[in-house]
Amino acid sequence: MTVEVSPLAKPENPLYALIRAGVPDGYALLHVVAFKFPPTTDDEQQVTLMQECEALFGNCGGNEAGINSLRAMKNIDPRKGFVWVEVGVFASAEAFIDFHRHPAHTAFSSKMASLADVWVVQDIAVAPGTIV
Repeated sequence: MTVEVSPLAKPENPLYALIRAGVPDGYALLHVVAFKFPPTTDDEQQVTLMQECEALFGNCGGNEAGINSLRAMKNIDPRKGFVWVEVGVFASAEAFIDFHRHPAHTAFSSKMASLADVWVVQDIAVAPGTIV
């Protein structure tokens, strides 16, 4: 049997295989992103961006879509230059993948890519009944 693939079909992001393999059934996913902005991104722009980040909770489906929480917070200790941190908790690997693929998230990520010069991303499987 031959499976035909549309020439317009985009290959799946390799991150998704890693997430699926690393988050067991029944586990949540903790998604943490630390942002470092260049001096050309002023404080007002940073605040606006982080408000847009928090708006992704509702724009991407909220609790109904398996987004348990999504917050953007200012780092207490910005000495290393990472001034803002996004913290998201997702009910499952698939909930995170759906969020990551969502057009509102991809648009926000593109915007952030043009304004934040360094991102440090951590995705962590969280056993039920632990920290989240």
